[in-house]
Amino acid sequence: MCIKRKTLYAMMIKFAKNQALKVVKTTVKTTVKTTVKTTVKTTVKTTVKTTVKTTVKTTVKTMVKTMVKTMVKTMVKTMVKTMVKTMVKTMVKTMVKTMVKTMVKTMVKTMVKTMVKTMVKTMVKTMVKTMVKTMVKTMVKTMVKTLSRLKPRINTMTFKTI
Repeated sequence: MCIKRKTLYAMMIKFAKNQALKVVKTTVKTTVKTTVKTTVKTTVKTTVKTTVKTTVKTTVKTMVKTMVKTMVKTMVKTMVKTMVKTMVKTMVKTMVKTMVKTMVKTMVKTMVKTMVKTMVKTMVKTMVKTMVKTMVKTMVKTMVKTLSRLKPRINTMTFKTI
């Protein structure tokens, strides 16, 4: 079999062209595939990273804000409640103490006053009674003595009964 030179060249060119086309096609396919894969991978990675970062940041910020707000509110409420309770307790205690003190003071004062008054009254009454009795007794005795000297005839028995 004899191939002409021209045909051989034409066949060689056609073969080279086909090979070149195949190489270009494969290269383009590989490059496009790799580029698309890399781009998609990078884009997805960046997007996921950014989204996760933003979401986590926002969630944490909101959570911390809410927690702090609730904590402060509860703390203030408890503090105010305790303060008011303590204040009222102290106030009531002081009030009751003062009231009882005043009451007891007044009661004791009145009692002592009444007691002293009664005691003095009784003492004076007894003293006066005793004094008057003694005075009358002495007076009668003296009178009887004097009368018996003046009139020895008068019966002293009569005076004794007086």
